[in-house]
Amino acid sequence: MNGGSGRDAQGSVRLLDRLPDWEDFVSLPVTEVRHFGGESIQVARRLRAMLQGLIQTLPEERAGVLRLELNLLDRSATRFFVQAADQAMADVSDFQGVGGKRAMNDKRMDLRPAPKCDHPYYLATVAGPPRGRS
Repeated sequence: MNGGSGRDAQGSVRLLDRLPDWEDFVSLPVTEVRHFGGESIQVARRLRAMLQGLIQTLPEERAGVLRLELNLLDRSATRFFVQAADQAMADVSDFQGVGGKRAMNDKRMDLRPAPKCDHPYYLATVAGPPRGRS
């Protein structure tokens, strides 16, 4: 996902190809989904499942921004869902987003690791661990 450049016959840079890096690739769409779908428990559950699944699957060097987004999702859920029962439902990963007894009892996806991110944006904007987890 790195950009490149095009050079002329003398080796001078004539074209810069600026591509998004991993953080851009994750942050833009996740932020938009979180903001525009944030008041939906189903969206929160599906987004949580996606982020946790990626954290489990991808190499550690890709996980920092995913943990940041997971922490921001927690904060959004606190803001949007004032009822404790709604917050509890939003805190459960569910790839289908529909809930149900099986999703509420599925501990395989409740593997939210504590934040381990030294990204400057994370350090500047996120204070403390995700709520309810250590």
